[in-house]
Amino acid sequence: MSMPHGGYTPEMQSPSSDHTVVIESPHLIGAYRAPTVRFVRGEGSYLFDEEDRRYLDLLCGLAVTSLGHAHPEVAATLAAQASRLVHVSNLFANEHQEPLAAAIDSLVGLDGGRVFFTNSGAEANECALKLARKFGGRGRHVVLSAHGSFHGRTLATLHATGQPAKHEAFQPLPEGFRHVPFGRRAGARGCAHRRGRSRAPRGRPG
Repeated sequence: MSMPHGGYTPEMQSPSSDHTVVIESPHLIGAYRAPTVRFVRGEGSYLFDEEDRRYLDLLCGLAVTSLGHAHPEVAATLAAQASRLVHVSNLFANEHQEPLAAAIDSLVGLDGGRVFFTNSGAEANECALKLARKFGGRGRHVVLSAHGSFHGRTLATLHATGQPAKHEAFQPLPEGFRHVPFGRRAGARGCAHRRGRSRAPRGRPG
């Protein structure tokens, strides 16, 4: 699938102090900083705000929209699927599950691995934590993750997140997480050996 540039030039708009407005909402929980821009449409790798200012989308919806915005083939595929079947959960089979799982297994190179579909990164990380604990067994359940990492907003993935300032308001958190400097294998090995209980190192920074 080709991604057209839409004829845009490399220059982009960026908010200036003249028109930067904090968008407050009385209906949304303030889990994030109040936004200063409201996007209304996208095209390819670009986003557009209410005044039609253009921005290069480097965030991709937190790694969700890597195929870009408003691509005709993607939009047509989504519309066709929505006109037939939207969602039936993992409790039932659908025509896409098995081919997609086989494709993922082939790309990962596990040769016979199994796939569990989830609806968020936090749920996927929770699944990984459960698998590590089940595989390690009682007494080998400690998970190592890096300082400054982010792994999700559930209680377990919050504790796996290496940002202590985010932990305090939600204590007590699930036990079994240790944090080490990112990229320092010796520190991770030392922590694992001292504890003697480590099982699943995690290291997604930022």
